[in-house]
Amino acid sequence: MPSVRAVCPGDVPCPASFGGAAGIDDWGAMTLIGTTVSDNYAAASQSDGGGIAVESGASLSLADSTVTGNTVSAAPPTGRFAAGGGIFVDGGGSLTVDGSSIDGNSANLSNSIATPYPEQTGSTDVENSFGGGINLGNSATATISNSELDRNSVSIDTPRGQAYGGDPALAAGGPLTLQHVQVEDNSDTVNVFSSDVNGVSGPSAFEADSSATITGVEVVGNRMTITTPNSDAAAVGAVGFFAAPIAATMSDSIVADNTATANAPNKTATVQGAGIINDSDLTLTNVLVRNNKATANGMSGFAQGGGIWNGSIFGGPTPTLALDHSGVFGNTVSGSPGVTLQGGGIFTIGSPLTLTDSLVAHNTPDQCAGAPC
Repeated sequence: MPSVRAVCPGDVPCPASFGGAAGIDDWGAMTLIGTTVSDNYAAASQSDGGGIAVESGASLSLADSTVTGNTVSAAPPTGRFAAGGGIFVDGGGSLTVDGSSIDGNSANLSNSIATPYPEQTGSTDVENSFGGGINLGNSATATISNSELDRNSVSIDTPRGQAYGGDPALAAGGPLTLQHVQVEDNSDTVNVFSSDVNGVSGPSAFEADSSATITGVEVVGNRMTITTPNSDAAAVGAVGFFAAPIAATMSDSIVADNTATANAPNKTATVQGAGIINDSDLTLTNVLVRNNKATANGMSGFAQGGGIWNGSIFGGPTPTLALDHSGVFGNTVSGSPGVTLQGGGIFTIGSPLTLTDSLVAHNTPDQCAGAPC
């Protein structure tokens, strides 16, 4: 987690405090079996690990256990970083979960710091919140099997600043394996001054920033909403792969009934990939992407990829997308009259798409943008 201090208005350092590991602080090799970690609360300007914190180089094995109702909060008026409401795994740590529930945890950020404010490092407006259920730092690894990540949340309220965040179920900075995992009814709610400096918020369920192997996963009914009353809003969808040119695979899975909404009534609203947003070399095998909805409400903007958005969102290597025995059905992009709508099923302008024994149909207002379907 970043430790630089912002320079607040008046050219003085913003007050800082640090909190975390409210339930368990793991510095070694820990195994929890048949255990409940619940209703713990960590709050400070920078805070992580509301339920459990796994420190750098440490490991946690969780079996037949529950992590629920835990909260990590970057508290007002100077809150800046919050990560891992249920479980936070620092860089170099590892997590193994089997037969367990990580449900109903939250990561919250709130402040009243006016934008722009400078960092001691020379950057500006660094403030974020990730991983309501689980947050994995860079190079942290996780294998999660036969488990559920449901009803977790990320909430950001910085009406004078430009915070960003998402991944209410899981933020994965290192290699990730998911096997037979349910990811349902997680929510990401962001109210900020603007998305201009730090870009998009989301995804509304989970993201993988390194190699990912995902099998038998249900990603259903997750919600991303970003609102900027007087400036620009940018959102992405339920599942994000952001590791080009590293390969990611998803098989025997469903991504359905997820929503991504950007509200910028007086400026530009953009949404990319309500179901899946891909900036990796991604292969989907026997995957159903169904009934996801991207909505952009603004004076101008775009909504792209109701089912899947495929492209280089951060300007890196060109990603690839391959569908094998998969289907993209009933997805929608919609928006205000000034918003451009493209790729109800798949948006892939500028990035390769390969379809093998797959079908893209019944999407609105079109099937594909950037490639024939």
